[in-house]
Amino acid sequence: MAQGIYINELIDGFGTESYANSDLYQLCQEVLKVLASSPQSKFTLMFFELHLLRLSGLMPELYQCIECRIELSPGAHRFSSNHGGTLCIECQPIEANIRNISVPALKVLRMLHNTELKKLPELHMNPSIAQELDSILGNTIHFWLDKEIRSKTFLEHLRRSATHPIYS
Repeated sequence: MAQGIYINELIDGFGTESYANSDLYQLCQEVLKVLASSPQSKFTLMFFELHLLRLSGLMPELYQCIECRIELSPGAHRFSSNHGGTLCIECQPIEANIRNISVPALKVLRMLHNTELKKLPELHMNPSIAQELDSILGNTIHFWLDKEIRSKTFLEHLRRSATHPIYS
């Protein structure tokens, strides 16, 4: 239920009341169906977040440097939410909030971008990669909405409680 509330809060933030968006509606419907059958999947909400950005015209660049436009080669990469995606190691845009992005995290983002939701593999994801992706997508969404997503804070609290129960 908390994941559904989170999805609703994002749709409310990115959607426009006066404009019907059938692609966004279809994305929401597909994601809710998948969450109903496998609520523990780490990829489903990440898929939703990335494709919500794509459908809103705010998809982060994952394949070339946003500054110099060269195709990214394997190796060290960086990411800037406020400048729109990945950077090569040489570029340093003015006033960019830059963080490192690992090769595995970039590969997962590309997989999420290029794979249909129903064809997403159930892979074991290293918790540090999951945390990195959650941070990257969360910071990007926060940048574009310019407000706290309260249901995301609640979801994080639920996840922490599940891994460290207060009562036994």
